[in-house]
Amino acid sequence: MKTSIMLYRTKLDFDCGLFLDEYENLKHNEKVYKSPRGTYAHWKVIRNEDMTSKIVTDFTYNIKRMFMLPGRVDGRFFKLDANKYLLPHVDNKTQCCINFILNDNPALITIQDIPYTYKQALINTRMSHSVRNGDTDRILFKISIFDVPFDEVKEIMEHQGFLENAETFTQYTL
Repeated sequence: MKTSIMLYRTKLDFDCGLFLDEYENLKHNEKVYKSPRGTYAHWKVIRNEDMTSKIVTDFTYNIKRMFMLPGRVDGRFFKLDANKYLLPHVDNKTQCCINFILNDNPALITIQDIPYTYKQALINTRMSHSVRNGDTDRILFKISIFDVPFDEVKEIMEHQGFLENAETFTQYTL
């Protein structure tokens, strides 16, 4: 049986080294992630109020403009500590996101029980997802899209040629 795809690898021009350097410059602003579900000492975030990076704000604005995304679109950094597990969850506020793994740790993300790996991807954050990390910290830059559903962003990016061939990523379950 064919299942819905909840992650598409993207083909955006993105300088991982530049953003990793920017993360290093800002990591003193990292805070433990807190949500209505709890506090997660192994999951750190640099949120908008601590984001003093022109590189991040410019890139995020360019994505918003390039794909004509109305509403709120924010860029932020996340770090998942080595050998930790991010429990299955559904994001409360975002519709979807575009993630960029900044270091060489593409730890497995599982969405609706389907495992994926990626370097950069559009992800449906309205579906249950989790990450099981390996032996090194996992550092990513995330563009959170709050007001446009995953399927609409997918169609926009696909139409403009920024998604990998969807046929490559069709998943099947028995």
